[in-house]
This record gives sequence, C-alpha cells and structure tokens, in this order.
Amino acid sequence: MRSLHSNRSSCQTLISQYLQHPRRILIFGDTGTGKSALATQLATQLLNKGASVRLLDADPGSPAFGIPGCLSLYKLDQHESSTPEWLLLDAEPLCSLDAGRFRLPLITGITQLIERETQRPEAYLLIDTPGVTRGVGAAELLPAMTQATQADLVVVLVQADLPTPLSDELERCRAEVLFLDANPDAQKPVKSDIKQHRTDRWLDYMQHAHERRFRLDRLQLTGMLPSSKDSDGWTGRQVALINGQRTLGMGQIAAIDDDEILITTPVPAETKVHRLLIRDAVYNDKRGLHTAVHSLSGEENKTQPTIAPLAHEAFVARQAMDQLSPPS
Repeated sequence: MRSLHSNRSSCQTLISQYLQHPRRILIFGDTGTGKSALATQLATQLLNKGASVRLLDADPGSPAFGIPGCLSLYKLDQHESSTPEWLLLDAEPLCSLDAGRFRLPLITGITQLIERETQRPEAYLLIDTPGVTRGVGAAELLPAMTQATQADLVVVLVQADLPTPLSDELERCRAEVLFLDANPDAQKPVKSDIKQHRTDRWLDYMQHAHERRFRLDRLQLTGMLPSSKDSDGWTGRQVALINGQRTLGMGQIAAIDDDEILITTPVPAETKVHRLLIRDAVYNDKRGLHTAVHSLSGEENKTQPTIAPLAHEAFVARQAMDQLSPPS
C-alpha cells in the first residue's frame, strides 16, 4: 500500500504513475472527502489524453451523477467545442437510499452492471462509492464492492488526524491500495443539504412524468413491500418498472387499491411492464425524497415488509455474494 500527498499535482501523479493503461479504480472514503470531485478530475484528465472513461455511481442515497435510489453507469463524452458531459449508459434500481441496509441487493446490482460493462470496449472505470466506512455493514460492503467491480486499484481518501477507516479490510484487499490525502477544502455536507440535493435530482428526473395505471393481477411486486392493508404506506414509494431483466425506468406510486396501482413515471405509456420493484425510498412534498419510517408500534405495522419476497431477495443476493467470495 502506498501514499500520495494531496497537492495540485496529485491527480497528475496518480495518472502518470498508476493509470498508464485502463484500470478499474474504486474510490473509497467518508462522505465529504471529495470522492466525486476526484472522480470527475481523473475522468476529465484521462479524457483529455484521449482515453475512454466510464463511471459507476454506486451511492444511491447521495449520487453525484445519477438518479437517487439507483446504481448508474456513465460515460464521459465530449463533442467538439463543448465541455465534457456524463452520458447515462446503464442503470440498476435499488429503490432505497440506504446502501448499508440493502448492501446485498446493492452488490447484486453492481454485479449485473459489471457483467454488461465487460461486453463494451475496454475503458477506464471509476467507481464512486457510498460513504459507508464504519461498522459491520461497511466491513462487508468494501470487499464485496471491490470484488463485484473487479477493481484492481483502490484509492482511499484519508482525512488529516483521523484514523484510516477499515484498515484491516484494506490490508486484506487483493487490489492495489493507494492512500491519498482528502481535499482539505472538502466538507461533510449537512443532512438537510444531502436531502435537498437528492430531492432536486429526483424532481429533475420526474419533470416529464405522467400517470400510468396497472392491474395488480398482471404485475409481479418484489422488494420490501408496505402493508397491503394501508394505501397510505404505498403512496409516494419509489418504484422501478421492469420488463424481464430490463429496467425501463423509475417512478413513484400515486395511488393503490385492491385491483389497480397508479404510477407516476416518465416511462413511455406504450412500454410493457411486467414487474415493479419497491423498497423504502419514498417522496412527498413536505420531506422530499427520504427513507420510509419502519414503525413497530400500534396495532398494525404499516410498513412491515412481506416476508416471502424479502426472503427470496436476500437469498438471491446472498448467492451473488457467495460467488464473489474466495473459496475457504
């Protein structure tokens, strides 16, 4: 494991010493250490050198580039006489803002994106990770993301006078690990700013949405479902509209009854939808895009998940984790 000091030439040094050929670079660190800024800076400089650059935004709760509640794969593109822009190539829905709680489905989504990514021409791939750096969830998530993305370089942004997060896991990492001082100008955003940022991104995505009505007996509902006895628990929930293995787009629930569900979505009206994925991300005008409260009080748990779909989801995700783990 090696270290670089944070200065004006650190990005150029990183490129000249470690990125002479296409690699998969996982950028890891606390929220507010400058992961997304570093990813943008690296991508821009690599593009200026004529390289092809893609980015996997793996932070569903505070995406710098993608749609909240999603894992998004982008390509940095530049037309003549224009500034570079990120173009969406692919996405996998999580329908949650909590990467730590839903880490198994997150790893499954990353794996699926990477499987499709390997079919594209070789390019640099930057992985912008969620700021989950402590606790059991983080200890499981870091090695799983490294394996799922097939990263061969992990760049760790460390803050001055603070211990390196997950030092034991980084010691055992099979990829090359490089420590880089966090940008001293970067600051950890307050929760209200994070919420406003992701809400703005969600509203921007939904600005051309329209209503679509579906019969419940013709749809498969998967994920962590609210109680079927209370329509209030469903209203505003973020959903992914899926046909086979293909995610068509995102939306939110406007209303539901015993027979039908009304979805607000920018997905075209003529597109066939066979399945909806629902977890705990929810939008309303008062709180913006946030995580639904899982209440256990009162006579009825209004947001208790249905056990069968959730158990199946965990089983499938665990299989994906087992396939990524080295044999004992």
